[in-house]
Amino acid sequence: MESRALPRSLRVIVTAYLLAAGLCGQQSEAEALPPAPTDLRAYLESVNDRTEALKAVSYRLRIWDRQPDVGYLPIVAEVISEKVPGRLPRLKVDAHAADDAGRWHNMVVHDGETFDQLDWNTRRVVRTPTEFLSRRLQRIRPQLWLAEFTLEDPFDDEVQAASLRHEGRQEVAGVPCEVVLVEYRQRERARWWFGVRDGLPRRVERLRRSSVRVYEISDLRPMVVIPPGTFEYTLPPGFDVRDVRRPDAPAHKRIPAMLEVGREAPRFELTASNGQTVSRRDLRGSVVVLHFWNAWSPPASAEVPKFRTLQQRWGAEGVAFYGVSCYEDPGKDAGAAFQRLQPGYPLLLAGDDLAGRCRVPGVPAWLVIDPAGRVEDCGIGPADEARIERAIRAGLAER
Repeated sequence: MESRALPRSLRVIVTAYLLAAGLCGQQSEAEALPPAPTDLRAYLESVNDRTEALKAVSYRLRIWDRQPDVGYLPIVAEVISEKVPGRLPRLKVDAHAADDAGRWHNMVVHDGETFDQLDWNTRRVVRTPTEFLSRRLQRIRPQLWLAEFTLEDPFDDEVQAASLRHEGRQEVAGVPCEVVLVEYRQRERARWWFGVRDGLPRRVERLRRSSVRVYEISDLRPMVVIPPGTFEYTLPPGFDVRDVRRPDAPAHKRIPAMLEVGREAPRFELTASNGQTVSRRDLRGSVVVLHFWNAWSPPASAEVPKFRTLQQRWGAEGVAFYGVSCYEDPGKDAGAAFQRLQPGYPLLLAGDDLAGRCRVPGVPAWLVIDPAGRVEDCGIGPADEARIERAIRAGLAER
């Protein structure tokens, strides 16, 4: 029986077992290659399952632009990543300029508690608590790791793409690969190379209007056991450590609250995932609950069931619930990813500006607006349902 006939969760478990046992992609070079895929969507479902089954992986990543005048150096990065259920992945990336390691050198380390970015040019470490990561991750350009190795359903956008085209086979770092051109529903395009034998990504060209960003993998190794200390590092001599401001820091370093209770909430007009335009003006007279979310954050997605329950409890009272998509990866179909969580309330798209004006440093975060358009309460991190309900009751009492 083909593994595609199994339930998806069982397919992933079976694939993980085969990868751990060393049975996937380990055929002798003398063996004939399997036939080229004919059903590309089914093939990409298999790619999705195989990539998701890798709980930890190490690889060398080379990044460059095909148009050399766009400003980024060719970069080489040594990457180790580990998925952590319900949380952001643990990560260690040591990256430097491909032609001269002394010209540019950065390291990124996320141990599950803090995200450290080391810069050898400035001799500085910027340290960010995990709960405030969204903006820090968005500032790393180009991204120094292949995000697909850290995500659930890593190739779902490709499976759901508007069109797919098989472009034959080519080798990447000595590995025979299937080449698939993907045109996404957002009209973004990418060309992917997947290992013929193991179905794992080896290269991607992200096709942009003015440039082509290339990510090429070599020395790809699934990791079954993570050695102690993998996501640690020794602080280089002379480096200055700068923590971003956080709630438990001294007063002069404390991260500001999202918004002061009682002040006017920021005005907004955004398009929802159902195509409707939603504005704060139209919602005046209602209690509004906003849940700030993005597709790549497991902690943010883990909050959706809480807001679904709150919506079921308070929706009949006229309380309006909306997700707000912010700090998304370019080309990600946030609306589709949100609907797969069965939220029961709409998602407002392209909410970066609103999140910024609400001082949202990362997701998850939430905001309750009273009928007069003022901030009733707000918070960063996991939602306190009892606190949100108190804010809803207070808002309803003001109608």
